[in-house]
Formats: sequence, C-alpha cells, structure tokens
Amino acid sequence: MIRITYENLFTKFLFLFLVFSSSNGENDQNALPKEAQLVQNYILNTEYLELFDTTHYRIRCENMLVDDIDGDGTTEVILHLFPHYRQSPTIVIYRVIKNDSILRVTEGFAPGHPVPVSDKYLDSHTLGMAMDMVADNMKSKPIEPEKLLAAARQSSGGCIVLYNTFIHMDMRKGNPSFIDMRHIDKLPGKPQTCEGFEFPDISQILIGNYKDKGKCLFCLTNDELDILKIKVFLTSGLIDKERYAKSFKFKSKSLIKDVNDVIRVIDEKGKPHEIN
Repeated sequence: MIRITYENLFTKFLFLFLVFSSSNGENDQNALPKEAQLVQNYILNTEYLELFDTTHYRIRCENMLVDDIDGDGTTEVILHLFPHYRQSPTIVIYRVIKNDSILRVTEGFAPGHPVPVSDKYLDSHTLGMAMDMVADNMKSKPIEPEKLLAAARQSSGGCIVLYNTFIHMDMRKGNPSFIDMRHIDKLPGKPQTCEGFEFPDISQILIGNYKDKGKCLFCLTNDELDILKIKVFLTSGLIDKERYAKSFKFKSKSLIKDVNDVIRVIDEKGKPHEIN
C-alpha cells in the first residue's frame, strides 16, 4: 500500500510548483513527486477547476496529501486549495487509477462553517453565470444529489452546492463539481441565497487516526476542526462519508500527528490537546 504524506517544510517547497502556472518545463516536472506531476498535467491539459467562459484561473495550492484514504488500494491526491470563487470547493480529491491516469472525484469539500462574505473571493453571480434555486419542500422532500449530478452532466457541467434551503449552481466549464453542505443548519445572511457568506479558509490538513474510525482527513479552520471519514468513492462521483465537527474553548493554531498517526490540536500557546 502506498502511503506518502507531504507536510511541513515540503509544503512551502510544493507551493512554488503547485501554483500550476503555464511554465511546466522539465526541471519543474522532475522536482515534483510522480502523483503531483500527474495531477498538475491533468489540470493544465485536461480540466481547469475554475473555467468561466474562456478565462483560465491559475490554481493556488496550499497543501497536498498523497494517501490511500479509503484503503481500497488506489492512491488519492488531496489538494487544499485557495480558490478564486466563493462557491468553489477548498478540498478537491484526485484518484490515480490504472495506467497512471487521473480521475477527479466529483464531490469536493468546504470544511468549517460558512462565514460572512469578504472581499477575498470573486462571485460567479456577478458574471451572470450562477443562480440560487429553491425547490418545493426541500426539508420534507430532500433532493437526491445523484439526480442533480445527472442533470448537470446532461448540460454543460458546472458546480453544484446543495444546502438545506436552496441549491447554488454556476456555469463553469468542465465536468460537474458537487459540494454537500446540508449538515450546516444556519447560514449567514438570507436563508435561500449565498450572497451573504463564503467558505472559511483552511489553515491546515492532515491524515491520521480518529478514535475507532481509523484513517480520516482532518481539516482545521479558524474556529473548528472538521474530521472526514471517507468510506467509499462511489461510481457516481459522490463520496460515502461520515463527518465530525469539533470546536474548542481555546484558540487553535495547528495540528500535529504522533508516531501512532493520532492527530492532536495545538493551541496558540503551543500546548497539544487530544481530540475527544
């Protein structure tokens, strides 16, 4: 089983290369791990993540983890991104499948609770290339994500974000993207539009063990820790997962992993805390 995790000093090194600019000469290619090269080539040559009309946006990658997160023998490349648009996923997963080909997992993640809107991101609504839709009785008759994706694949793709009270969809080009935010009970601003909030920045991601759940993806934001147990990557492009959210009475600063792959949270004074 392949298991490689790139962290700490290498994160700064990797960032220089995973901006995914148009310069991808031989020296750059040799400097990257194989899995990163494959993902970089895929994004540059096959599928930009944020392509509206003919505008190509460079990808800003904050961190990358390479691991078999679900234990099925296939390697995943997990990118922690700083996107350009407010409704883009901040966690995107690629799978290295047969013959070193790349498959982007349709479902991405936006860990943490949405926060009031700032000026850090662009808004696809202002381009006239996004809409917020409300379906009848969304709470009593939940919408099936598979049906949303099927409709998106029949059109031009786009990014779908499913909330409890509405659906956001934009018209970016490429294969569909999907984010499931139905676990969020209350959103900043109006309840049936995304104009008043954005996804929080992620400060760190790690893969480690959580209680009896085994290997999980840990995502630290400003005010909480999201723990994602990825059980199965479904053929639909969705993910069978469990999510655990942890908040703290102290101000969290970072994550560390011990020799047993157990994750602990470090507070602003440098003290480690177990995750109960």
